Amino acid sequence: MTTPTIEQEVKRAAKLLARLIRVAGLTRAQVDQLLGEGRGFATRVLNGIVGLKHEHILALLSAIGVDPGDYFRVLYPRPEDRTSGGPLARLLEQIQTTEEAPEEPPPPAAASPAAPLDPDDLAQRIAALVRENLRKTPRGKKS
Repeated sequence: MTTPTIEQEVKRAAKLLARLIRVAGLTRAQVDQLLGEGRGFATRVLNGIVGLKHEHILALLSAIGVDPGDYFRVLYPRPEDRTSGGPLARLLEQIQTTEEAPEEPPPPAAASPAAPLDPDDLAQRIAALVRENLRKTPRGKKS
């Protein structure tokens, strides 16, 4: 298995953003309006005409009401969601064992590990939340 190039990863990140915008029931023009950006901003960013920057990702996610943590977790699932015992999982384990002990006790562990996230299920849940938020927000105002 080959490692994706940075360009491929950027395209994949933009593709997920575009999909979330569609699932939210919004057009790119509506996203531009929500962001207060000029016409075509979202299209230029998502099509790679303008380089996809972290600030662009955060702005687009904010406009559609998606938590950045959820976006990045779908984009880059945790090692335990993909494989068990892979090199990254071992590295993360090494980092955890070398960290200083926290000043407060850690929260109790969950009874069972969380199921891996299904991107389609997450997208549907996000879309429902966005639609609900859009119904509650008066026109012309951001939430």
